[in-house]
Amino acid sequence: MYLLWGEGSPEHGDRLRDRLLTDTAPALVRAGAHAVTVNVHDTPAAEAPSPVPTPLGEDPHVAEVAVWVDSYDRRAPLERHVVEVGLTTAGYLVVESLYEDYGTTPHAGRRHWPDGRRSPGVLTVSLIHRRADLDYAT
Repeated sequence: MYLLWGEGSPEHGDRLRDRLLTDTAPALVRAGAHAVTVNVHDTPAAEAPSPVPTPLGEDPHVAEVAVWVDSYDRRAPLERHVVEVGLTTAGYLVVESLYEDYGTTPHAGRRHWPDGRRSPGVLTVSLIHRRADLDYAT
């Protein structure tokens, strides 16, 4: 999963969204990603107030690009395409799972939108900083 930081205006987010969906996501698939998810702070996303404010003194990330690969050591050809966007970027190895899929609980109906279309709902990403007094293993 890659987080990108840069200009945070919704208008910039619209341009970034278009670039990520038109150029970056297809390049990631061609480079071997099994799946790609793109989340961007664009105009439609800015219309919904964030349920969690950004902590004081921190710049919020403006996009998140998730790629699914067989193994993290095969990420270099894909990572290059994310870095080429030209924003400050950080990559994270994550394990992701869906508790339930759409339509399998009373809380969400069946998925009704095609791949490549905006999903309903809100995405919240938290970056948790390790305390300075804890070593990496702890």
